Amino acid sequence: MADIETLQQIAAQLRQPQGEKGLEMAAMMHQSNWPMTKHCIDLLQLDAKQHILELGHGNAAHLDYLLKQQAHLYYEGLEISELMYEEAQHLNHTAIMKQQAHFQCYDGFTLPFTSATFDRIFSVNSIYFWQQPKAFLQALGDLLKPQGLINLTFADKTFMQTLPFTQFNFELYDLEQLQTLAESSNLFIQQHTAAQDQVKSKAGDWVNRHFLTVTLYKK
Repeated sequence: MADIETLQQIAAQLRQPQGEKGLEMAAMMHQSNWPMTKHCIDLLQLDAKQHILELGHGNAAHLDYLLKQQAHLYYEGLEISELMYEEAQHLNHTAIMKQQAHFQCYDGFTLPFTSATFDRIFSVNSIYFWQQPKAFLQALGDLLKPQGLINLTFADKTFMQTLPFTQFNFELYDLEQLQTLAESSNLFIQQHTAAQDQVKSKAGDWVNRHFLTVTLYKK
């Protein structure tokens, strides 16, 4: 069992990767989270020429997969980690040069866009760290165009509670809690899709990770 300080460091790096360990963590997160990221993207119901926002993109090594889903997509990514912002720009230089993608840093709460900007918004494993979740989700809803959708993908609360570092500044969710949050933010669930994969625990054992992608819309 890792000591408290180590667990706090892991939690901090998952929230906001920094330094050399942050780069290592980002590469690990991309690999381990890829099934969740793909699940989220595949359920976005994308059409050509849509404007897409991602929150907490990490190194955004998945961007090439996203842009291949439909023609003429335009992607914007927001990150609280300066390191991940820089790494995402480095890995996706070609998409940026082709004016298919744009990345920004932000403070984790203030969204630097005007209302009715995006057709699709998605986020994978960032909801645990949101400040003022109700107000933040309502602000995301305001960014949607008519018929716009938000996909949130997260590991189920029961699974997350088995990870010792989640006791430090993680807000965990199950489907019922997410539904309550959404409705308090004037959003509604269009569909929810459960899935599972296998991930290696810190002890080196393979364990089943249960996760959800919840698709939200506003009336």
